[in-house]
Amino acid sequence: MRCAIVSDSTCDVPLEVVQRYGIGIAPAIIEVDGQTFLDDVRFSREQFYIDLPSFRTFPKTAAASPETFAELYRKAGAPEVISIHLSQRLSGMYNSARLAAEMVGDAVHVHVFDSQSISMGTGWLVVEAAEMAARGASAAEILTRLTVLRSHTRVYALLDTLKYLHKSGRVGALTAGLGEMLQIKPLIAVKDGEVHLLERVRLKSRGVERLVALVKQHLRVARLAVLYTGPRSDEDLAMLQAQWQAQVPIEMQWVQLVTPTIGAHLGPRGLGAALLLDEA
Repeated sequence: MRCAIVSDSTCDVPLEVVQRYGIGIAPAIIEVDGQTFLDDVRFSREQFYIDLPSFRTFPKTAAASPETFAELYRKAGAPEVISIHLSQRLSGMYNSARLAAEMVGDAVHVHVFDSQSISMGTGWLVVEAAEMAARGASAAEILTRLTVLRSHTRVYALLDTLKYLHKSGRVGALTAGLGEMLQIKPLIAVKDGEVHLLERVRLKSRGVERLVALVKQHLRVARLAVLYTGPRSDEDLAMLQAQWQAQVPIEMQWVQLVTPTIGAHLGPRGLGAALLLDEA
């Protein structure tokens, strides 16, 4: 290929797709009760969410090191690399990749791209880039396409609790305490690289209805993934799927468990959607 694609484990692209297109993935770092793990490397995402409520300390997360990225760039097997990552406003992953690009110098021409999104919002851009690269597109052509598509990604999420946002420092103790007492479930959106609180709901069923309505407002959806933070609840996913099938004119393409690097801040039993809109 004229161009190789690299990302990191927070993009949540399924392993079979990563392998099909030869996408380089740098694992994020997770520290749990003094032990350090690499995301998706001898580490069960599902088990993480099962254990999350019982951890003695709040999990620490970190970006992959510049050295990890530099090794991926050198082994990419192409003269140019496009390295696509979650919003630099939310993580140090982009900066780590940028430092790695400087480390490899002229050996490989690396383009570091900010998706301005998270999870499969980033992942859909990674998939689009990999598909184009497989067809022989140049780095310039892929970057032009990504710049257009970036403004057409949307990520929505319904959280089950405010507790973990409080533990991660995202909301204050008073807000979190009131939210727990009233069983408030926040509905959030990621757009233009930032997280926005859209509304608060009391019942999960009502939250799912609002989540579906947010997707339904976009009339032209090219790609759609259902996201969740474990433990997996077939009942919740079935409820969401039933409403989607009735209201959204597109088949769900993937159901994806969100990386613990993001999910640690969101908490267990969350539901979400990542959309790539048809720009036509």
